[in-house]
Amino acid sequence: MRDSQTIFSVFFAVLYGSMLTGSLGLELFPWGWPAEKNEFKRKILKRRLLCTILIFNIFPIFMFYFAYKILGESRYFCDKQLTFCKIILISLSSFSIFGPYRLFHALMIYLGEKSFAYSKFNLYDIIDYNIIIDKRNIRRSVIGHLIATCYYFLPYILLLIIAF
Repeated sequence: MRDSQTIFSVFFAVLYGSMLTGSLGLELFPWGWPAEKNEFKRKILKRRLLCTILIFNIFPIFMFYFAYKILGESRYFCDKQLTFCKIILISLSSFSIFGPYRLFHALMIYLGEKSFAYSKFNLYDIIDYNIIIDKRNIRRSVIGHLIATCYYFLPYILLLIIAF
C-alpha cells in the first residue's frame, strides 16, 4: 500500500462514517418494509431501500475502488515523496463521499415535489416527507443539491485527471 492510498483510505473512511451518521434522520434503510401492512407504503419503503443501497453503499464502494486503484498505479502519486499539495489534493478528493448524500437529497426533493400526484416513484409518503424536510431543514431546491453534488466531486475528478 502506497502512502497516497493510505491517506485516501483514512480520510475516505472517516468521512464515509460521518456522512452516514449525518443521514440518520432521513430513515434511509427501511429494512422492515416486508412487515408493513399498507401495500402503498410497503412499495415506497422497498423503493427507498433499493435506492439508498445503490446510492449509499454500492456507489461509494466503486468510488473508493477506482480512486484507490488510480492512486496505486499513477506515476504522479507513486513518487517516493509526497508533496504538501499532493497530500491536500488526496485529502480533498475523499470529500467526494458527500456527493451521494447530496445526490440523494436532490432525488428526494425532485421525486417528492413532483410525484406525489403520481405516487409511482416517490421515496417517502407525503407525511414522512414533510416531517423529514422540516425537521432536517432541507432546502427544496433540486438544482442547489445538484450543484453541491458537483462541487463535492470536483477534487475527485481533478485527482483522476492528474493521475492520468
